[in-house]
Amino acid sequence: MEYKQNNECERIRELKESDIGVVTPYKDNVNEIKYQLSQLYPKVTVGSVEKYQGSEKAVIIFSAVRTEGIGFLSDP
Repeated sequence: MEYKQNNECERIRELKESDIGVVTPYKDNVNEIKYQLSQLYPKVTVGSVEKYQGSEKAVIIFSAVRTEGIGFLSDP
């Protein structure tokens, strides 16, 4: 187990910003995450599920959304 952990840590150290992508379902979330990451991690790509369809990155972070209300879901 120790070898595997060390091996994984080494692989993480080798990652570049451009190897990382963030996927989120809604346009407003894409814009907010891009804004928040832009100064520190400008090469991390952020997009909707549609943007990433057919693409790949070494690491994908999925940002789920939570809201106080149910919004459009209340409108059948």
